[in-house]
Amino acid sequence: MAGFRIGKAAGRLVVFLSCLVGEVAVAFAGTYHRAGPVDLVDGSRALREAWQRVTQARGRGAGAAPSLRSQTLPSEQFPLLVVFPSARDVRSLERRGFSIRARLGRVASVVVDSAGLGRLRGMPEVLTARAPEVLFFHLDVNGVENNAVAARRLYGASGAGIIIGIIDSGIDWAHGDFRRADGGTRIRALWDQFDDSYQTSNGAVGSPPPVAGLGTVYAQSQIDAALAGQGVVASRDLLGHGTLVASAAAGNGGAAGAGPSPGIYAGTAPEADLLIVKAGGTDPADPSISGDIVAALAWIDEQATALAKPVVVNMSFGGHVGPHDGTTPEEIDIYEFARRPLRAGVASAGNEG
Repeated sequence: MAGFRIGKAAGRLVVFLSCLVGEVAVAFAGTYHRAGPVDLVDGSRALREAWQRVTQARGRGAGAAPSLRSQTLPSEQFPLLVVFPSARDVRSLERRGFSIRARLGRVASVVVDSAGLGRLRGMPEVLTARAPEVLFFHLDVNGVENNAVAARRLYGASGAGIIIGIIDSGIDWAHGDFRRADGGTRIRALWDQFDDSYQTSNGAVGSPPPVAGLGTVYAQSQIDAALAGQGVVASRDLLGHGTLVASAAAGNGGAAGAGPSPGIYAGTAPEADLLIVKAGGTDPADPSISGDIVAALAWIDEQATALAKPVVVNMSFGGHVGPHDGTTPEEIDIYEFARRPLRAGVASAGNEG
């Protein structure tokens, strides 16, 4: 039966090995491609050496590191993105006892323990299974010089009737640039994947997330209530990156007030509605994405369908790891989203010039 081979391509999977002398944390880069029987090869040198230290400490000798088929590891949980030949094949995960967090087209987001890794490698339907890439926020400078604002004014496109989705570090939901003329919010819904308010308040704050236990969703009415001082929205944009991105894409300049030139600092689509997902930026010192991008895109797609509006999703993040040729799970997932009717995905090209 076909299995997976641990290759050098990226995605970081951290395996914790408990041993008598303490905890040994071993990180190795691995993308699992369908190939032959699994051995710990290529990117697993650190894992081999750590396994030898563990077995020596336990007095069993420094034998070769076992394959994933027989290796016994602590029951840590590992997020994985799994790619199949077709969307129909994704259902095979459920038949094998896996719980799918989110799916879009032929890509599924799952969380497995060490035993699940072994079961996953035995599935011939799987093309690729790998840990999510480590991605970092882009758009450190404003995009005024790209003439996007001038193009909006030239063609009269205001964004009215469409939705802009932002997957980022969150948003300053009370900011004047994201409000209507009557003071209400333009944010149709906000999903903070790291805000546990719904769970800790027993449902008193926010709404249930689309993935059980993964944050809190705030509906437009709940944000409006918080703006009026009659409700709570606990989500915060600690980095400010998501707020910057949302402002460049859809800010209406409302924070400047009436003034002599109202809306002079408006973004590209100042009349668009917004769907926001906070998928990173949990620490002001860590500008990385650690949330579930597959689940974020699937949720935005579902929300836009319910609202019967076209949606453009902006993702101002990326990284240097991987082939950058459209074959990583994240890239395939964006393609699966964008090939749907009235859907578009926009990703930044980086800050490196």
